[in-house]
Amino acid sequence: LGAFCVYARKDPKGPWAEAARRMVEGLKERIIVEGDVAYLSSPAVEPGWPVQKPIQKPLKYTAAVACQTAHGLAQYDRLVVGKPGEATELAGKMLRYIFRDAEFFAPDGTFLNNRIGDETNHFHTHTMVVLAALEVAAMTGEKDLLEWSQKTYNYAVSKGNSLVGYFPEFLHYEPSTSETCEVADMIMAAIMLSRLGKDHWDDADRWIRN
Repeated sequence: LGAFCVYARKDPKGPWAEAARRMVEGLKERIIVEGDVAYLSSPAVEPGWPVQKPIQKPLKYTAAVACQTAHGLAQYDRLVVGKPGEATELAGKMLRYIFRDAEFFAPDGTFLNNRIGDETNHFHTHTMVVLAALEVAAMTGEKDLLEWSQKTYNYAVSKGNSLVGYFPEFLHYEPSTSETCEVADMIMAAIMLSRLGKDHWDDADRWIRN
């Protein structure tokens, strides 16, 4: 969805904007809305699968990976529609669910385990939630998403080497390895937070140089 949105900007006469719109309409049908939160009806789908409310709501990693869907929905409104709309509203509800109800973050921003009984914490999945939340906050000004993102950012900084911009692929793994995913996520988060009034320009500058 994000790629369709970028191509729609680069090639306005092409099929991309319509493809993005159709994808958004399809996603809307598979999102369960409950008041101020929302989640995907299932983590995967095939053509013809019925939309059913799950017996148990998604938790932890299964819930958190829906941040990619939320991110795409927000990008659609920003890049194709040009203003926040229903897609952004749904994205905000999905991210609120992940931060507040999915048992993937503690209230202070601490990364919780990927799965019940599993001590691993995948850094990149947690920081992707932050990037999606900041995408929505930038358009809507939703303070809860901004504050959750700031708390999570602070925690993430404490789990790497903030001097050089090293961040681990997993917490609690030794030896600790790094992906470019989380390095890029943290640079992007620093820039997006700074644009929203939370000054982390020095972090972004130092990490990019390193």
